[in-house]
Amino acid sequence: SPQNVCLAVVGDIDRFESERIPANARLIAAAPEMLALLDRIDVHAQTPQRESVHWTWMAELTRHARALLARIDGKEG
Repeated sequence: SPQNVCLAVVGDIDRFESERIPANARLIAAAPEMLALLDRIDVHAQTPQRESVHWTWMAELTRHARALLARIDGKEG
């Protein structure tokens, strides 16, 4: 005999989870850029550099990382 089975509840979303959806989307969208940034750090860490070049590069990397974190947090862009 046929049986009624609930496959999904439409319109009933856990409020806590629904509030996290935009944050999770921003984090997922930023993943490729985060990977590229980590690759740059790894390459730089293995390359001998003069002190002045190192600090210039670190300042640029820090600006990039802060901008990326702000986007992930939803505070920019």
